[in-house]
Amino acid sequence: VLGLATLEVRGGKADAAVKRLEAFIEAHPQLPAARLSLAELLAKTGAPDERVTEVLVNAVRDEPAQPALRQALIDQRLRLGQVPAARQAAQEAVAALPQEPDLLERLARAQLAAGDRAQAGKTYNQLTTLAPARASGWLGLAQLRFLDKDLAGAEREVKRALEAEPASANAQRLLIQLT
Repeated sequence: VLGLATLEVRGGKADAAVKRLEAFIEAHPQLPAARLSLAELLAKTGAPDERVTEVLVNAVRDEPAQPALRQALIDQRLRLGQVPAARQAAQEAVAALPQEPDLLERLARAQLAAGDRAQAGKTYNQLTTLAPARASGWLGLAQLRFLDKDLAGAEREVKRALEAEPASANAQRLLIQLT
């Protein structure tokens, strides 16, 4: 189905592709990948942002245990500058799926976007505890230290990120900028 929808889009028939995916989702409502594909297709074909958000909100409502759907909704809200809604979606996501590092990372980003550095710091600390081998929590802490003009602290956190993920291009780039 996704292959046919892609061909339809390439053939200039985006509306037909959207209808095909919507029909597929109606017949197979338990497939989160199809819902993500529909949201992506709508975004790529210039559908109103509200329509993309609606698809994601409905997907999360119908499949609350799917982290990818929750991530997409949070990302959509942040992309649109809907920081309070993004933060709410992230809080609900972490409450529903507390062991998902990607959701914790998005919650911290939403908290930071809302200007709540203290809460973002707590969330990034939770992330480093939950997933110490991932650079994202350490890099978030580095960002907070940098914002506080604590360059030595930021460098320390970046080094921790590199210990966790030596191949992290973001961490390598930050370390070069800080030294």
